[in-house]
Amino acid sequence: MGSQISWGNQFGSIPKTPRVEPYLGRLQSRHSYIRASELDDAAMATYGAAV
Repeated sequence: MGSQISWGNQFGSIPKTPRVEPYLGRLQSRHSYIRASELDDAAMATYGAAV
């Protein structure tokens, strides 16, 4: 659920609001979120971004 909100917020389909921003900050500070982002970045470096 959090990744859907984060993605929607990043691309504008979910507006940046005073309630959403703190939630995303907590979500993105979690160790598992950071590790998943690192793995995703490594995969993009190896295989390239999906187009």
